[in-house]
Amino acid sequence: MENNNVHLFGPFSLAISDAGIAVAVFDTPGEKQNILRERYIADADAMLDLIATESSVQGLVIESGKKDSFIAGADVSMLANCRTVEEAAALSRSGQMLFNRLESLPFPVVAAIDGACLGGGLELALACHSRICTDSAATRIGLPEVKLGLLPGSGGTQRLPRLIGIQDALGLMLTGRRLSSRQALKSRIVDEVVPASILRSVAVERVLKLRGDGNGTSRKTWAEKLLEGNPLGRKVILSQARNKTIEKSGGHYPAPLAIIDCVEVGIEEGMEEG
Repeated sequence: MENNNVHLFGPFSLAISDAGIAVAVFDTPGEKQNILRERYIADADAMLDLIATESSVQGLVIESGKKDSFIAGADVSMLANCRTVEEAAALSRSGQMLFNRLESLPFPVVAAIDGACLGGGLELALACHSRICTDSAATRIGLPEVKLGLLPGSGGTQRLPRLIGIQDALGLMLTGRRLSSRQALKSRIVDEVVPASILRSVAVERVLKLRGDGNGTSRKTWAEKLLEGNPLGRKVILSQARNKTIEKSGGHYPAPLAIIDCVEVGIEEGMEEG
């Protein structure tokens, strides 16, 4: 890709092509997998500040500099370092604000996923306007936080139901299941599966297509619209999810029920409240 100088922001490098497509590469130094950490938020904000000042930028691709690892999740030790509920809430909120900023960019943003895209990594990808992933056996996509007694804290409880429907989203979040690339395509989490060798070029093509199309189109099926597009249908889905969760857990695990609460509030009262 022809580009101007590469700009560095901590673990992020940014190059802008002559065609106005920016490519941000995330590569945490000295580690086999990319992990999200609180200190990287300032780096990402600085990168977005630069992008905002570059009037030539018409689209953004986000990719990993590591083979077989997009972003494996967030560093859970950050929670261990929180001494109060307020500190933990602020930590979660900082991630939400960054991803909200990414989502609100005035041009298409595409996640180019190769390898593990889990937890906060998928939440980042969900904040993008489209997702392309490789057909590698190492590509796994999911929100496994519930297995640690946690919930997706950076917007996953809000964006995933809006993307694939409440029922399917709860099925993933309440089990922590990890999907292969083909399963993610079938579930409509990703828009295309390609060989790793052409991942970036296809992601750039997706940016250009989205820019030409304007707004994206809804991919909800007729059945999802019928069941989830009315309060009664939503109530049935959420009630069944709660009953099954309590039956399996005996009510001893708060994370699954909290996930359901976040989804319900988000759907009924809006994403910010959720």
